Parts: sequence; structure tokens; C-alpha cells
Amino acid sequence: MIIKENEKSMEIIVPDDQLSLAIGKRGQNVRLAANLTGWNIDIFSETKMEEMAKRAKTRLVEDLEIDEATATVLYSNAFRSAEEIQQIGLEEFSKIPGMDKESLKKLHERAVQANATRPERDAAKAEAAKLEAAKAEAEKAEAARLEAEKAEAAKLEADKAEGDKAEGAREESPVSSGEETTERLEKTVSESDSPDSKEETKAG
Repeated sequence: MIIKENEKSMEIIVPDDQLSLAIGKRGQNVRLAANLTGWNIDIFSETKMEEMAKRAKTRLVEDLEIDEATATVLYSNAFRSAEEIQQIGLEEFSKIPGMDKESLKKLHERAVQANATRPERDAAKAEAAKLEAAKAEAEKAEAARLEAEKAEAAKLEADKAEGDKAEGAREESPVSSGEETTERLEKTVSESDSPDSKEETKAG
């Protein structure tokens, strides 16, 4: 359970299989508890809370330039972002146990600076993401072009092989019927001009 007394809010973590039971039908259990206590109550499953905690700690590490252990200390004291640190004020923030006041003062200053420069940093991140997406799209298009060229080269190679095969088959095929007829006529004329053939004609 995470309690924020200054905001009169609390976050309750329950096992995944107990989430529906804790919330109640159409959230009636949460509404009833909120009405009785006068606090804002949110209920999360353990899995959902783990995801939220990971994102929050990562953002704290990036914004405040701290290590994960320090981010965990801040998170365990209900600080999820630089905005929340700035909102609470330096005096209240300096009361966090387990850290000296000088370190907490520096963290508070970093939080204020991070919030002031967030628009520029967010814009830079967006631009970097845009450039990365454009690069990925260009690489995808280039890969598609190379694949198309490879397929075209393979097709040309296959067509050439098929043509060579057909040409080889024609060279190995027997003489055509027209060529055979010409050869027979030439043979007949040759035989008719021979001396034996002329003698037979005279005898007749």
C-alpha cells in the first residue's frame, strides 16, 4: 500500500486473481471505501503495479540522473516523478528517511530543472524517434529493393538456362523431313547419271 497523506490518496496492491473481488461489481467496493474515508483510493493488481513501478523508476533515473537504488528509495516514499518531487516542496522532501538533507536538496533542484527543460527534452526525444523510424523505413525499403533485384536476377538466370537447354535440344535433334527429301532427290539424280543407269536405258 502506498499512502500520500498530503494528497489524501492511497494505492492498494492486490494479487492479480483478487483484483475483481477487491474492486467489486462496477467498482462499488472502491467507491464505498472512498466515501467512508474521504480519501481517493486506487486498487491495482501486482502485475500492473510492477509495470508502473518499472516505468516510474526509469523516468526518475533519467530525469534526476540517479542510480536505480536511489530511484527505488524515492519510489518507496511515493515519489513517482520529478513533478511530484517539485510539488511537495523542498522542506517536506528533505524529511525522507535514509538520505541526508544535502543529497535531497540536490535531488530537489534536479527535479525543478528537469521539469523546466522537459518540453525541450521531450521534443528532442520525439525528433530522435522520428529519425529512427525514418531510418528503419529506409532500411526496409532498401531490403525490399535488394530482394527484388535478387529475384529478377534469379529469373533472368533461369530464363537463360532454359534457352540454353532448348538450343542444345535443337542441335541434337535429327535432320528435318525437308532436308531428308532433298537428300533423297540428290541421291536419285546422282544414280540416274551413273554409267550403269545409261546402259540400262540403251538396252531398253
